Order: sequence, then C-alpha cells, then structure tokens
Amino acid sequence: MRLKTRSKKTPARRQQLARAPQEKKPRPQQRELHGEEQLVFLRGKRRGDECESLVRHVLSRPDRPWWLRKVRAARPIEDRSGVDVVVYTDDVGRLFLQVKRSPIDVAEWYRQHDGDPRPIAVIVAHELEDPEVVYGKALALLIVLREQIQAARAAGTLPPR
Repeated sequence: MRLKTRSKKTPARRQQLARAPQEKKPRPQQRELHGEEQLVFLRGKRRGDECESLVRHVLSRPDRPWWLRKVRAARPIEDRSGVDVVVYTDDVGRLFLQVKRSPIDVAEWYRQHDGDPRPIAVIVAHELEDPEVVYGKALALLIVLREQIQAARAAGTLPPR
C-alpha cells in the first residue's frame, strides 16, 4: 500500500501560482433603481426593518419564558442566508426567525430557500399589528421549532447542542 505524500511547492511553482490570475465568480449585475422604483424599494426596506424590530422588541419582554434567554438582530451574513432574528435559548441553543409582512412573501421565501437544512421559523408580522398578537404568534412558532429540535436530537438526527 502506498502512502500519499504532500508535494512540496518549489520556488518556481510559487511564482507561477502568484502570477496566475485568480478566477472570480462574476457577480450578478443589479440594475440601478431610479425615481419611483427607488422610493418603493426604500419604503419596503424600512417597513421590513420596522417589522423585524417589532418582533425583537416583543420577544425581549421581561415576562418571556424561562428558556428564552436573549434576542438579537441577525448579522449581515445571517441576514443574507435567510435569517432576520436570532433567539438564544437555555436548552436547545439558537433558534432562527424570518420575518415577512404577508403570506405571499412567506411563499416566495420558502420557494427560494427550499432544501435549507437549518430549521427556520417564518412569522408574518406587520408593523401596525398589535404587539400582543405578534408576541403570541412568535412565541407559538418558537415553541414548535424548539420541540422539533428537541425531538430531532432525541432521535439522533441532529447533533447535540
């Protein structure tokens, strides 16, 4: 049986690698928005940020369940991967929430993120909605998500925390 050995990079090979142009994936071109289109985009972004802020605010209440430890906004890399709110728990770790303003947006999100292995709950929340209603919806989703993660860990399909 022959053992695999790592080949050493000679100085000539290092120079060749340094000179070789690095291939980069071309980024998809986004067209610039002007006038009314830009206003509509900015208005939608502002409303989405308000909805996310409302969900974070209602989940940060002092009378929240014992297992719900901390709530924060998603980091930019998490946001790009489909997470808006990260909820830390004492027993299962992090829970992920995606906040949408309408059921149509939820359907579109599921279409785009089909096959994502992470358990992410999607909540429909509107910035003008009663905070108690938003709290009830968010808490119900988090309880279901938490129970699913606990069951998956008990069955051995998810690694322990």
